[in-house]
Amino acid sequence: MKRRLVLAMTLLVTAMTLCAAPYSDILSGAKANSITLKNAEISYRNALISVDKNSLDDEVQITVSGSAKVSPSLSVSPSVKVVIPNDGSTTIEAAVPVTLDYSDASLYSASPSVTVKHLFDLTGYDKKAITDLSNSKSLLGSEQTYQNAVISFETTVLNSIKSLLAAEKNLATQKYTLAENEKSLNDRVALGQITEGSVTWQQLSNQIAISRNTIASLERQIENAKAQYKTLTGMEWDGVTDLPEPDLSFTVLPTGNTSVIMKQIDAEIAKANLDAKNVQLNPQAVSVNGTLSSTNSKSIAKTMTGNVPVQTNSIDLSAGATYSQSNWSVGSSVGFSYNARDNKFDTPSLTISGNWQNKNTTKKDELELQSLSNMVIAAENSAQDELTSYIQSARSLELDILQYEYTRIQTESNSDYLKASLENVQALYEVGLATEAELRKARFNVEMDEYDTMSVIIDGLLLQNRIRQLNL
Repeated sequence: MKRRLVLAMTLLVTAMTLCAAPYSDILSGAKANSITLKNAEISYRNALISVDKNSLDDEVQITVSGSAKVSPSLSVSPSVKVVIPNDGSTTIEAAVPVTLDYSDASLYSASPSVTVKHLFDLTGYDKKAITDLSNSKSLLGSEQTYQNAVISFETTVLNSIKSLLAAEKNLATQKYTLAENEKSLNDRVALGQITEGSVTWQQLSNQIAISRNTIASLERQIENAKAQYKTLTGMEWDGVTDLPEPDLSFTVLPTGNTSVIMKQIDAEIAKANLDAKNVQLNPQAVSVNGTLSSTNSKSIAKTMTGNVPVQTNSIDLSAGATYSQSNWSVGSSVGFSYNARDNKFDTPSLTISGNWQNKNTTKKDELELQSLSNMVIAAENSAQDELTSYIQSARSLELDILQYEYTRIQTESNSDYLKASLENVQALYEVGLATEAELRKARFNVEMDEYDTMSVIIDGLLLQNRIRQLNL
């Protein structure tokens, strides 16, 4: 009889273990079932697409235009303009105006030309700085939001499992207590220690009735928790096995987490906005340009001796540069002309130009600069506050890790003690030196300890998620 009782207890625990699902299967099934995670992933992908769009460089801009005029002659003026998206917006313009005489096909005029312009910004300001910083912040924020959603969902699953385990342990405790109280009452009545209907019997019966009502209430609560668990994971609750060992390795990041970095980027954006305003009010630039053109024509000139054909074939080259600041500029240009018909250079030309106007910085500009400067200070302070907050949270988390490790050691020591106690009671029971009630109690303590152990491991996994979230 004693051996059959021990075997039944062992088979019951084994059956419960075989029905349970591995934690990895529960988590992967829950993630596949979660609409919230799917929406979070879609939002994350859309954010990446948006960042990619904002990061695209401007493409080369090509403009083709032209006109045609029909009169006694045919005039065609095609042109091409190319803008290269570099720092100086290099512009190349080419035009080939051509005129043909209908009456005499040998008479023509063509003046092809190519002009190149480039602007050198001497302020050193990067016009793409704000865009690049904003894209970096958006990318970091999107990654952080998505990873937070994943970790938070895992935390929800863990808390759901922990709640079910706690409810099952409570139910098992109530059932054990009820069974022990019922047996105790029946034994005392059988031994004549109390009689049915007595005050003591009535008190014990009331306690048993209350326990039954409590069990019924707990069973309803568990069914409700199971329904919520199924909604969350898409699986029926049959218990859990193979809980992974928590990884509580934690290093305080000297530069802070993503939230700190994003605040630092805000400070950089604030500085870039201030720089942009300063550049707007105090520009410094050198623009250079060069033009190569040619004139080729054949026409008829009327003279006193008759019509004389006139042919022109020349090449013109000019180049210039202009230095400009906010309210003044100075420039110069030089030009050369080569007459191919006479095979000689014409006299070169030099032009110097400049302009000045009173500086019209307004009070509004000064106030805006002051406001932008204050925004830089505020953003830097906010970044420092975020770093301080991270460090404080990290220190608090380190204490929680130490406390958990202490609790884990205590739990393992208690588990070893309860298992050793069960083995001892079982050995005494088999030789008649321990009662059946003592064996049930020892067995029950080990079974309840299994719930406690799983709960502590889950607490470690929840702590692991806190580490992951803090160091995102």
